[in-house]
Amino acid sequence: MVRSSALLAFVLVACAAKPAPEPVPALEVPPMPHAPATASSEPPPPPREAPPKKLVFEHCVLHAGGGSRSTKKTKLGDGGFSESTHASCYYGAECVQHPGNAQAGDGFAGLKCEDSHCTCTLRSATTEEKEEESFDLDEICGSADLAKKLLIERCMKGMPPPK
Repeated sequence: MVRSSALLAFVLVACAAKPAPEPVPALEVPPMPHAPATASSEPPPPPREAPPKKLVFEHCVLHAGGGSRSTKKTKLGDGGFSESTHASCYYGAECVQHPGNAQAGDGFAGLKCEDSHCTCTLRSATTEEKEEESFDLDEICGSADLAKKLLIERCMKGMPPPK
């Protein structure tokens, strides 16, 4: 305690000995002129598509997948009920030409969803390279069948069909 009191006293004395810095004057920035919209103005550019995948695999074999869904009912004070549903799903594929002997160009594809928010992951089997892309569904994913469909159609788009 004595040591911290001495340190505090030193800091207070050192800070009190320095004069306060002079205030910096505020900069005046003139407003940006806006060009008026005219009939000849070009429409905004269309939204950009997702960049093409750098990791593209062949020789993919679908592996395990699963899903679960649960519904919770909560009794309300007015005698009614409130219902909420939670779901998750996942599916994966191994894309290795010679199983047990990964080579450049081999990797893994996977999908994982929590409720309606999903993430695709493509990961190289031989390097640290990984790509992830997230998207939202109009429905919740709670089954392996939907997860498998999403893996093939969304995550593995542009790749040869899996076995």
